[in-house]
Amino acid sequence: MLRLQLEEKWYASPEEINEGVCTILSNIYSLGMLLFELLCQFESERAHAAAMLDLRHRIFPPTFLSENLKEAGFCLRLLHPEPSLRPTTRDILQFEVLNGFQEVFAEELSSSINRDDTESKLLLHFLGLSKEKKQKHASKLMEDIACLEADIKEVEKRRHFSRKPLTYSSINARECRYHSKEPPISEMHSSLYPFSSDNEMRLMRNINQLESAYFSMRSRVPFHETDPMRRPDKDLLKNRDNGHLTQNNEEISSPPDSLGAFFDGLCKYARYSKFEVRGIMRSGEFNNSANVICSLSFDHDEDYFAAAGISNKIKIF
Repeated sequence: MLRLQLEEKWYASPEEINEGVCTILSNIYSLGMLLFELLCQFESERAHAAAMLDLRHRIFPPTFLSENLKEAGFCLRLLHPEPSLRPTTRDILQFEVLNGFQEVFAEELSSSINRDDTESKLLLHFLGLSKEKKQKHASKLMEDIACLEADIKEVEKRRHFSRKPLTYSSINARECRYHSKEPPISEMHSSLYPFSSDNEMRLMRNINQLESAYFSMRSRVPFHETDPMRRPDKDLLKNRDNGHLTQNNEEISSPPDSLGAFFDGLCKYARYSKFEVRGIMRSGEFNNSANVICSLSFDHDEDYFAAAGISNKIKIF
């Protein structure tokens, strides 16, 4: 409330205080007070109030005069005690001070527009790069999904092919196994490749590495290379004994089945939960040789595998 009363006293022209009359020229006087208050910097509220009261007597702070000489002269004309000697609105628009303000504002506006334009171009470039990156990523995802769908269909075809009616020789072989009380191959497969919770946990723990290996293999294999007649599912999931049938000459001479090879590796991976050293075979001594694995091989029944280094020993797991 006190602040409002002070402002009313500051902005009131002499004729308003003395005669109670307010005209357009009285507003010119108030404009001079407002311009001074906007341009001048005050150290405290007390200094602010003192400077506004001094201004009624046409007294400016020394620092304001030294830093804003033109503006001080303009304010003095607006604050003239005689209303008829104050400039009109049209005269105010012609003053050099206001024209200077307009030039400054125009420069600042132009600079702001240029800055905003630069920032807009930068933002547009960033958004364009992000869009291009996401589109490439989406295209790669579509290619990966296409590979997965193609391989899913391929595996389903191979499974269907492996379930065709048995030939006479295969029936005899099954009867022989029945009489010898050996479990059928399907039961062997189910016992050798159970999808247990442990396998699922191991699969999920290493899903990133397995995906990398799969897509690395798949990137080198065109869609039309896989053939359900070339490598049936029973060859993909072959067991550890010699129960699986030998591939014929046509299959042996056919191109390598990368998809089947990947499945073989995946089955081997899922089969073992840990590795234990069963023996060490030492060879001749080599000076200053590093223990680097240079060969890795499974045995015929895939019960053991050996890691051969270039130093002096072969570990059998």
